[in-house]
Amino acid sequence: MIKNFQTTFRCPSYTHPISKVRISYSWQDKNAEHPQTEWVQWVLDTHSGAVTEITNWQPDRNIPEWFTDNPCSRWKIESYDGNICCQYTKDICTKTEGDPIYCTQLSTVFHNVLIRDIWIGKYGYVVER
Repeated sequence: MIKNFQTTFRCPSYTHPISKVRISYSWQDKNAEHPQTEWVQWVLDTHSGAVTEITNWQPDRNIPEWFTDNPCSRWKIESYDGNICCQYTKDICTKTEGDPIYCTQLSTVFHNVLIRDIWIGKYGYVVER
C-alpha cells in the first residue's frame, strides 16, 4: 500500500504560507448493495510537494471521473491544523469555515483539476512504500 509520495508540485509563493493542507475527495462504491460515502484523504506539503498521511485509499478508489475535464464530484481542502476548511461540489465552493481571506487564497490555487493532477502524477512523483 502506498504511504507517501513526492511530487514536483509547489504552491505559488503569493498565497498564504500554509505549509500543509489536508485534501479529501468523496468516494462511493456504486456496486455495493448499500453504498456509503467515504473520504479518501492525504496531506500535501505545499512547499516541498510531499504527499503523506494517505488514508482510506485503495487501488480501486480513484478520484471520481478522474479521466474527464471535471473530476471530483465532492472534495474539500483544509489547513493541516483544521482552522480553515473549504468544501466543494465539482469546482464550486459550497461551504467554508475559518478566515474568508485564507479560504479565498486557497481557492485561487486549489481546484478539482489540480487535485486530480497531483494525485495521478501529472506533477511527477516518486512513490515510497
